[in-house]
Amino acid sequence: MVLSKRWKFLWKFVQNLEYDHNMYREGEKWRFLQFVNSSLLSCETPVLESLHFKLGQNHGFVVIGACYTNSCVRELIIDIDSSSTKNLVLRPRSLSTGFGVNTLTKLKLRNAILEDVDSQISFPSLKDLSLVSMKYRAGDEFCNRFLSKYCPVLEDLEVKRCDNDNVEIFAIRVPSLKNLRLTSTSKRVKGDSLGFVIEAPSLKLLDIKDYSGGVCVIENKMPEIVNAYIDVQYSCIEKLLGSIDSVQKLYICFPTSMCRHHQIQAKHPGKLPCWSEPSYIPECLTSSLETFEWVRYQGKPDEKQAARFILGNSSHLKTATFYYKSIDLKDKRQVLMEELSMLHRSSTCQLAFKEST
Repeated sequence: MVLSKRWKFLWKFVQNLEYDHNMYREGEKWRFLQFVNSSLLSCETPVLESLHFKLGQNHGFVVIGACYTNSCVRELIIDIDSSSTKNLVLRPRSLSTGFGVNTLTKLKLRNAILEDVDSQISFPSLKDLSLVSMKYRAGDEFCNRFLSKYCPVLEDLEVKRCDNDNVEIFAIRVPSLKNLRLTSTSKRVKGDSLGFVIEAPSLKLLDIKDYSGGVCVIENKMPEIVNAYIDVQYSCIEKLLGSIDSVQKLYICFPTSMCRHHQIQAKHPGKLPCWSEPSYIPECLTSSLETFEWVRYQGKPDEKQAARFILGNSSHLKTATFYYKSIDLKDKRQVLMEELSMLHRSSTCQLAFKEST
């Protein structure tokens, strides 16, 4: 723009815009909002592929919903500094009115308050939604309605819950959903319910990291699921695993069943709870499981029972690898390797016992 008059107005056709509030000094929030509004109204590109707002901890009450552009927006990102103590209130209607409800395909929100004031609005083209450290004024009911009614073609959903988000059970009932990533590190208060409910029959990927000690209820089986990553601290995951028995790749980490019971025993001596064999054999073991890996295997009695069940019922298994840490086993490596090799296997799988890096 400085070097040539020909370039003076080229910025109006830029398709990716990022507004960073951190570039302004404290007390200049209205200058920031004025600049955002004037530049957006001056845009002449028919489509904005990405519109990104970065708000710092001193953003005050910048009203993003008051912004407006003549361009169609594909992706909208509102990212508020996690150290900010001032929560921005966002309304679905304000977002759709200012940024094109019919063209918005991606929406990413972080560290704000989502408020429901109009149940008639919807995002008919939204396929990718990310809700990170968000709070919801209307609680459980709004979350259920927002996903199931406002987002009819949603395919990718990410939810990272934070403390005091005003939601107990986060319900996800989306028939079109294909990829779901859930994270919760909030600690459940004794007597309160906390967790997720999932009804997504078209789901192909499920990724759960939940250390809240709550629950995850899957209302119906998910026959299309291919990949599942489950890292949870639930008291019982049998029903969760039973709902994804057609999975092709499965990663499981549930320290509650092994680590936490041992810690409890140190304070209250008694018999350790043993691994309980399922009442039925999952279909994925008998018909499709080909590769199996166990990280940090220590050869404890309940671990041996679980290994016996998996090896003994996986008729299509090709490789089974058990990884150990030398600091855990010391001189027991050879003994455990022999014990594993003697377990009954329903297939002629290749058995390996390796030190993890």
